Amino acid sequence: MPTFSLADARGLPWLLFSFDGRIDRATWWRWSVAALLGLGVYFSAVLRIAGVGATATEQAVNLLLLWPALAVSVKRWHDRGKSGWWALVALIPLIGWLWLLVENGPEHALVLANSSLRDLGEFAVPPGPASIDEKAAHAAAEAFAPGLSEFTPAELVIYPETTLKPHTAHVAITFVGAGQAPDGAPLRRRFVCEAATGRILYC
Repeated sequence: MPTFSLADARGLPWLLFSFDGRIDRATWWRWSVAALLGLGVYFSAVLRIAGVGATATEQAVNLLLLWPALAVSVKRWHDRGKSGWWALVALIPLIGWLWLLVENGPEHALVLANSSLRDLGEFAVPPGPASIDEKAAHAAAEAFAPGLSEFTPAELVIYPETTLKPHTAHVAITFVGAGQAPDGAPLRRRFVCEAATGRILYC
């Protein structure tokens, strides 16, 4: 899924008010964090200058931005392959927002397989030559994002896995899939798949 732009045919009303569809990580950070936070500061300043009390201002801004925040978040959860109801986790004080930030944190590092692996530090790299099942990886990508029809040549990479103890690294392939979603929206996203099985590690 491409990063949303103002040139998108669906426009801002879809992004901020619809619960259908999905958006990528960059779009979530740009609109759910940066844009809505900026709007919150702006509306708060305007209401305070107009003489509205602090408590009333906070309640009004929260109410005004609640729907857009939920709409953007629901689309991001859809892109993560989960129900939009997960957006309600943000309503849990402190823990909810921390959870969202972890789910949408920085992308994992990729290291070219033919480069020096010393950069991986403590990561254990599977020994031996990698077997590659590019067809399985493409099939997994098509199942995840229906409408993909074209793929760039796969590049062999090392994918560090930080969620496992001890830390390990997968021999993987990365490629970009492009096409058109069932709703007519353009599709373009990068996949990282386990080289031997095609299992999606990151997208």
